[in-house]
Amino acid sequence: MSKKKNSPMVNSSTIKMLLMVAMILSTIFGAALVGISFCHKTASEVYVVGQDAPPQIRGRIYDDDRQIQRHEKEKKEFADQIKIDGEIVKMPHHDSVSHFISNVATPEQVSLVKRLVDHLSNSGMAFVKGLMDTHPEKVECSLEHGTCEANKMCLTKDNTYIVHYGLPEKEKVITKELEASRFPIVCDINLFGGDPVPGTSKKCVFECEKKSKPVIRSSSCPSVAGNEDSRTWALIPSCGMSPASGPEVILQEAVSTFCASSKFRPGLDAWLDCEYREPFARAVGAPDNWDGVPTSEHWIDKAWVTFFAGPATGMKHSMMVTNLIRSVHFFSAHPIVVYVVGTPELSKDWNPKVFPRLIVIHADSISTMNNGQEGISFNFNKFRSMLLRIRVGLQVDADMVVGQNCDRLFDATEKHSNADYPYPIMPVHWMSRYKEEGKVIDGFGVYALDYPKEWPPRIRWSHCHPTWTYHALPFIADALLAKLDYEIWAKEPRVVKALGPAPPQNPSVYMSEDEDLLNILLWRHKALKQWCKWDVEPDIFDKYLRQETANQETMKDSKWYPEGVPLVIVTMHNTKHTEVIDTMLGRLAREGFPEAYLFFKDKYYSSPDALVQDHQELFDAGKIPCILV
Repeated sequence: MSKKKNSPMVNSSTIKMLLMVAMILSTIFGAALVGISFCHKTASEVYVVGQDAPPQIRGRIYDDDRQIQRHEKEKKEFADQIKIDGEIVKMPHHDSVSHFISNVATPEQVSLVKRLVDHLSNSGMAFVKGLMDTHPEKVECSLEHGTCEANKMCLTKDNTYIVHYGLPEKEKVITKELEASRFPIVCDINLFGGDPVPGTSKKCVFECEKKSKPVIRSSSCPSVAGNEDSRTWALIPSCGMSPASGPEVILQEAVSTFCASSKFRPGLDAWLDCEYREPFARAVGAPDNWDGVPTSEHWIDKAWVTFFAGPATGMKHSMMVTNLIRSVHFFSAHPIVVYVVGTPELSKDWNPKVFPRLIVIHADSISTMNNGQEGISFNFNKFRSMLLRIRVGLQVDADMVVGQNCDRLFDATEKHSNADYPYPIMPVHWMSRYKEEGKVIDGFGVYALDYPKEWPPRIRWSHCHPTWTYHALPFIADALLAKLDYEIWAKEPRVVKALGPAPPQNPSVYMSEDEDLLNILLWRHKALKQWCKWDVEPDIFDKYLRQETANQETMKDSKWYPEGVPLVIVTMHNTKHTEVIDTMLGRLAREGFPEAYLFFKDKYYSSPDALVQDHQELFDAGKIPCILV
């Protein structure tokens, strides 16, 4: 891809608003994975070409049909040029919205689109998304004497509509429950048999009860779309499976202690959301005539993995995950698995037709691995999600997005996490969390932790975004067991073999969160591989996009990285400002990334070899102990 370029700001706010409206409109008018850009008519009936158009025509104003036709041709040619790794980038919904506005919409529907744009401009995306995601209790369908059309959002489970005729705001109505087959209806006194407010103009209003779809837990996914009134989840069995491959043998060995315990066993269950049957089938290489039953043979080769719980609506947690899903579909060739804990309702944005490499797998609370007792940090669901059938996995948090070159991590993980090194590997943290009497290691001594001197040497702290292969599954299972039950963990044969009989408990400061526990267990196992920093903060990512070297982060410490930590800028962490990230993703999908994605000592590099060549002496001296990607 070409380097990032600056775009003229001609009419940019309007175009940005229209692009954001695209996602909202898809829930009303349908969605498709097509298109790159579109033009729109202004009030004066001229066309303004937005900043997503080709550079040579961006910002032009058209008032001639031939010019418009020429623009359409150039626009198509431009779309054919927008590629990432040889694949055309397809921005969800843009073309379907453009087609709707140009060829389908009624004057009032266009007016509604304009109102949405105004809302986005004046009130922001969070306000508008809240309105769209909220299920109203009452929906007006017609003024008196008008035609009231059916509205599926308000359809009852009995296939009827409850309609109020009169003035609901004054609680003066006549209410009827009408069969869906009777619609459309005329909103008048003849249908309702009386006049609740004589001499006053009235209206008809639907009663819309929010219906939570029940979940049907099954052994298989239906071959066709299920009942709209329910969801189907298919069990992905973990225990008692006949090993069918090398990875399955290792998985069964890893979870054997959990499977043998009534305390732990319920928490191993995972369920494929059948809405994502097709992406799952593609990822595991199931045949076209697959019966929908997940088995021990269904391993995903390579996947991003994140875990989630929370409201399906709004601009907070679920929107962060949506941005992550989008980024994977823009910049990676591999699927993303979202491990959803105790949250049956999913975001309307997570449409498998829009995101064909999205796989949603459900699980119950982690308390199901603890005799139903709460108190275990939600973040330990990370370990549970890593025990899925994935040969090479990359764990990313909900507040992350991926970028160009991110897939290099899969090949590097496959190389470094193997039968000879059966452990996950994490990226170096931006602080060391190391304490040594009389010494200042970095500027974050307040976060330093004591570590038993008699235990094996440790390395600098790692950020808990582990990458792993199936060879690491026994260690991952043991890490989860160490949190759930120390006494059983201490007797686990694998643990005893690695750490000796009756290994002492970890200091309590290392037991509260996933990152703390994974760091100390890797040190105790003398597993000291560490990635260079690939999960960077937004300010680092922004400087990279501008190829700015001044004041770019070094993350030096006086013990392990006295010359600084090489940055491998392929993902961004701490993406909690969801609207900013959404805008950035659209821009990057259109404009691309800089070619040079590694940074060290005031210089950007396009390959690990080039960086090593410039600093071979530092690598030879062990002053850069992390692995480049």
